[in-house]
Amino acid sequence: MEGLFIIPLILGVAYTTLADRKGLAILQRRLGPETVGLLGVLQPFSDAVKLLVKELVQIGRAHV
Repeated sequence: MEGLFIIPLILGVAYTTLADRKGLAILQRRLGPETVGLLGVLQPFSDAVKLLVKELVQIGRAHV
């Protein structure tokens, strides 16, 4: 039941971020995130995969 609310929320955030990037690209007169997929539609998924596969670096004897 929670999935009915969480999945649209996550997709909404992803595509709001995409719209934000496209708007900033227009304001800064540079290319936006249209390089992945059709008109950048796959960019949020590409960002999610990149975030999930990033390497976690931990120092062995670091005092926190």
